[in-house]
Order: sequence, then C-alpha cells, then structure tokens
Amino acid sequence: MLDEIDNQLADLKVSPEELADIQRPFVKMIRLDFFFLFRGVLNQYATILNQKLIANVHEAKGATTASAAAMQHSELISAWSKRTQKEDPSADLERQSLTDVLNDYMPRNGEWLSDKELAVVQKFRSEIVRLNADCEKQGGYTPEAVSFYDRYSGHNNIDKAKQLRNEVLQ
Repeated sequence: MLDEIDNQLADLKVSPEELADIQRPFVKMIRLDFFFLFRGVLNQYATILNQKLIANVHEAKGATTASAAAMQHSELISAWSKRTQKEDPSADLERQSLTDVLNDYMPRNGEWLSDKELAVVQKFRSEIVRLNADCEKQGGYTPEAVSFYDRYSGHNNIDKAKQLRNEVLQ
C-alpha cells in the first residue's frame, strides 16, 4: 500500500524532500516495530533459559547446584531487566539510532549470556539493524522485512528465540 502511495506521489511530481517528510513517520514506526521484535525475542530467550534451569532443579530433586544456577540466572536477568527497562522506547529512538538503542538493550559480556549465546544474539541484532536500514532507504517496509517481521513478531517471538537457542546448541 505504501508503494502505491509512493507511486502516486511520484506521479504528482512530489520532490524527494517532500517524499522523505511524508515517509518519516512510517520509517519511525518501522524502527519501533523492530525494537519491540528484538526485545520480545530476547525476553523469550531468557524465558527458555529460565525454564531449562527450573527443569534442572526439578530433575535433580532439589540439588543445591541446580538450584543455585537457577537463582543466579534469575538475579542476573533481574539486574539486566532493570538496566534495560525503557519507559518510552519511541523517545529513545527519536534521539538515537536503532543500532544504539539495541546496543543499550543487549546483554553485556558476562551479564547473563554465555559468549556463544552473546555472539548468536549479536548476529540477530545485526540482522534487525540491516532490515531496518533497508526499510529506511526505501522509505517503508521492504518485502524481506515484512516477511521477517510477520514471521517473528508478537506471539511468534518464541519461534525466533527457539531458533537462536538451537543455533547456540549446535
């Protein structure tokens, strides 16, 4: 639909500057969509890890090592959640690039992800940043970005989180 509007505006001989002004709110919305997708997937990933740790505790019938690992993970996630809690991500994205906002949201080295997990999540972050950059260049969603967003947004965050976990386990 946005492509049709762009074509109509081109037919009306709208200048590139005016077109950019018209596209700007859509580009901002896409940036926010990708932030929420990234956040949702990362939160689902944390949930997957937590569920595994809790299962380890139950399987070990209360063994102190498994219980301590689950508690440590919970404490690390709580500290990360507090550090990354955003009151208004859209305001942050007005002042900063998506790359900068995602970098702030990323777990830090040694925070709650292993080095291998961190590398996999960084690769995912780079994919999000690339898709967003392509959308910014186009002035709206690219077909690839639409497909990716539809496949992994909302309740489908868990699917991407599971893919990331499988990638770590390989």
